Amino acid sequence: MQRLLFDFLFFSLGGTVGVIAMCILQAGRQSDRKMMVGNCETSSQSRLKLR
Repeated sequence: MQRLLFDFLFFSLGGTVGVIAMCILQAGRQSDRKMMVGNCETSSQSRLKLR
């Protein structure tokens, strides 16, 4: 019984860590997209100024 409880807690801890890792990766991906959009906007503005 004690082993079953330990296994259940260990499994739920692993699931929690997995969900947190996926959230961190998704937030990083969104910030990368925002930086790319910002870089595209500044480069297009500088092209317009050169013309």
